[in-house]
Amino acid sequence: MKSYSQLPYLDAFAKLREEVGKLDIFGRKDVLRRFISFSTNLQFFLPAIPYESHEQLFKKLCLQQHLSHLDQNHPQALRYVAPGTLDVLHAEVLKPTAGIICTYHTGSYRLINKMLMQQGVPFSLLVAGDVLAEEQADYLRIFRETAAEQNGGCFHLINAQHPKALLQLLGDLKRGRKLVVYLDGNSGTGNTLTVKNACAVHFFDKCLRVRKGVATLAYLAKCPIFPLICKRTNNAQIDFDVHPTIHPQLAASRAEFEQQTVQRLYKYLQVYTRVSPGDWEGWLHIHRYLVEGNSIGRGNDISHLKIW
Repeated sequence: MKSYSQLPYLDAFAKLREEVGKLDIFGRKDVLRRFISFSTNLQFFLPAIPYESHEQLFKKLCLQQHLSHLDQNHPQALRYVAPGTLDVLHAEVLKPTAGIICTYHTGSYRLINKMLMQQGVPFSLLVAGDVLAEEQADYLRIFRETAAEQNGGCFHLINAQHPKALLQLLGDLKRGRKLVVYLDGNSGTGNTLTVKNACAVHFFDKCLRVRKGVATLAYLAKCPIFPLICKRTNNAQIDFDVHPTIHPQLAASRAEFEQQTVQRLYKYLQVYTRVSPGDWEGWLHIHRYLVEGNSIGRGNDISHLKIW
């Protein structure tokens, strides 16, 4: 699908919406495979949504994905951030101080990186190895186009699968940088989820095994977490739900803080996706992290849980 980044923003928006509206889900094998994953997971987690609505919700998700790429590349995209949003973000999220921006694959989820670049905030973006290989050149180009000259060198890409990623991230936080993490990407060092790098959380009435690195980093670096959900209003404006800052509770044990924090962060995602299920990219792969049974039990010990 074309990017349309050379068109005026609203014209590009309309073109993408028109193309996605014509998408033949059942006539293309690649699209059909994605729809099957989307529909199966949506039915499993949100059975109250009738199947007849799944096709339209899937197309909404496809549009969100294309718009996210458009917003990352279009020079006019930042003009369509909702009025007052920048003021809210400047209060803490866009300050050039250490902290973890914890966000999700919803709405125009790539735009927060562009906003940090434009504001000259030193930050590191944690990405999966395959994403790094595929999109590194694009990110660096966007940084060169967006950031002011005096802010050169304030953007780093870090491979989440690198064995020394944790040390790199801790070092960046200690040096006062921001860190952007997509919690629901569930990527990190070590291919196997174990009690050392993951915890079990409730998501709707199901149980997931997910990585806890965001909470681990906050606890070890003694820095705050800024939960952020990007969303798009009906008039094409981009907005953010900014949730209360999470500060490390050093009086609690590390394991307690990790469990409570990750559960809280997934609760924010659950509340949003219940209202706007067509906005979340995670429906395409959440089945990978399901565990048997609906009860977590045994505190933070997930060694007894099996991924489906």
